[in-house]
Order: sequence, then C-alpha cells, then structure tokens
Amino acid sequence: MCEDVLDLYDKRNESVEATVSHLTCLELLSVLRETSGVWELTDHPDLATPEDVNHWLTQLRLTR
Repeated sequence: MCEDVLDLYDKRNESVEATVSHLTCLELLSVLRETSGVWELTDHPDLATPEDVNHWLTQLRLTR
C-alpha cells in the first residue's frame, strides 16, 4: 500500500494524507462490495430491530 500511496502522490501532487484517505475509502468500498448480501436476518432473528442491536451491543460492552 505504501508504494501505491507514493505513486499516487507523485502523479497527482496531492498530499500524502489526502492520498491515504482516498485509498482507505477505495479499500472500504471494495470490502463492502465483496460482502454485500452476506447478512441474513433469518440467521440472526435476535437482532431484527435497532433496539435488539442496541441491547446486544450493551451486553457485549458489559462483558469486556
């Protein structure tokens, strides 16, 4: 990734920070595309509502 950053930095005269931010966004988009549709509500009926998710997160945080 460092080589990619330097290549983009040299070609566009952008700041390294802006280039890293852009590459991070591209990587995130790639992951989101690859994992789209993986979650099935039927696999997790206990997390069907926002309230269910909040409860699960609260319990998770309490156990750490």
